[in-house]
Amino acid sequence: MRNIMGLFGFGKKKRKSEEALKAAEENDKAEQETVEADEGADTEAPEAVELPEPSDEYVGRGDERGPWDVNDENVPDYDEYLDMGSYYLPFLQGIELRVKANRATQQVLGTTITYGSSSVEIEAFAAPKTLGLWDDVRADLIDANRAAKETEGVFGTELELPVVVKGGRKVTTRIVGIDGPRWMLRGIF
Repeated sequence: MRNIMGLFGFGKKKRKSEEALKAAEENDKAEQETVEADEGADTEAPEAVELPEPSDEYVGRGDERGPWDVNDENVPDYDEYLDMGSYYLPFLQGIELRVKANRATQQVLGTTITYGSSSVEIEAFAAPKTLGLWDDVRADLIDANRAAKETEGVFGTELELPVVVKGGRKVTTRIVGIDGPRWMLRGIF
């Protein structure tokens, strides 16, 4: 008798209407509490965040902005982050996350994060003890594509690269590289 399927649902309408009435009352109560809380709250606008000026170096890395190395001081609590293996990503509402992994080893190679109409592809690379892997990578990219140009941005020296997409339309892609101790993080916007 465990696999009985109810076809007619006698008594469900009454139960559903009681549940709907109870839910509506709870919703009204929550709305009233929100209105009362809003009336007592300050009406000041949130503080504007001051963006860093473009420069040839990424000055804020590891201080007030990421990416951080696990050995940096003031590292955020990674319990609030998603562990991608070689790096952590903050949990954000409303993002789409795609993971690029090696099929054989299941090792994460990179991620693409999309928020609204913006996307960034992130990959981490091992680097030699001496810093400056991004300088070499950037030079190789410029040699491979003469239309690429260097610009100063908030992540240091960035590359702008024209790319032709479907339909023959040309868009500009931004490539950033951030050197850390024994690693480089590359972002493609």
